[in-house]
Amino acid sequence: MIRVIHCAGVTSNGSKMRFSTQSLDEALSYTEKCKLTWLDFVVSDISLGAEEVAKGLRLNLEPSALFSGYLSNYEDKGDVLGLMIPVARFEERKVTAIPLLIYIKQNILVTIRDEHAEYLLKLSQYAESFLKKLPTVDEEWAERQTLLLSRMIDEVNEHNFKVLGSIVERSETMEMTLRASPVREISTEMFEIRRSIVTFLNISWATHDVVHSLRYGDAEMVSDREEILAKFNLILSDLERQISFAGNMLEVLSGSVSVIQADITNKMTTLLLWLTIIGTAILVPNTLATVYGIPFLEHESYWRWIVTSLLLVTIISTIVVYLYVKRWWRKPISKISQ
Repeated sequence: MIRVIHCAGVTSNGSKMRFSTQSLDEALSYTEKCKLTWLDFVVSDISLGAEEVAKGLRLNLEPSALFSGYLSNYEDKGDVLGLMIPVARFEERKVTAIPLLIYIKQNILVTIRDEHAEYLLKLSQYAESFLKKLPTVDEEWAERQTLLLSRMIDEVNEHNFKVLGSIVERSETMEMTLRASPVREISTEMFEIRRSIVTFLNISWATHDVVHSLRYGDAEMVSDREEILAKFNLILSDLERQISFAGNMLEVLSGSVSVIQADITNKMTTLLLWLTIIGTAILVPNTLATVYGIPFLEHESYWRWIVTSLLLVTIISTIVVYLYVKRWWRKPISKISQ
């Protein structure tokens, strides 16, 4: 279901227009007056809404062909160019990828997104100011829509980078509460952060593939001028920096996980050592108690001596085992754990 259509464009006499509607027919009639039109469809369900939009605009590229790709896709049908790029969404401590569909025909650019993706709303609000800077000559239609397309992808890229900033902020908050939180909670939190970074890396690489295809795919709906295509080079450079930054974060997080694992290992080793001390110290008095349990030693005069000897043997054996473990056994174990 189509919730709203944001329309922006440049008319034949050079004036700029922008309005919102829920009628697809009204949006289509608006495109006939403009030499460049941007139709931004906000739908309740991206798959069903995309089918409705493609049928209404008579596009010969089915949305299912774009959805068949993993996170992103690039389909060139000559007179129609279809793109799917992922948009990062950070909610409930998780990063998810939301698809954004872009269709490009001559003098028409269509975006289809769900109601959760508000990243393009800012661009649509000042679309008139941006459209004023586009070429006005009729023969430069490819340059106009290519510049608008590059600006849209750059807007999505900026939004995704803000999501990475939210992940960094969350990791810093976790570091401040590192000592006060239990180890189990810290491990779960670090696992969620690591999974969010991996998802962001997948989104960035998927976007990089689409932009690379736009730059070197020679699509008819995209300009061939090197000055225009240089916009995609800048986007590719930004994506590569983001990927590098996210990769460094992942390495740092992996190091922190190793530290926590080493700390847990040391605690388990200490626990095993104390259990060894207790178990070994009990062996000697247990042996004496067995001997004292022989029937011919069961005499009332022996009880005081039996209890005293058991206590002394227990204390002495505990001290001896503790010193042995602490001085000779614990050191090689700690070296192995390191």
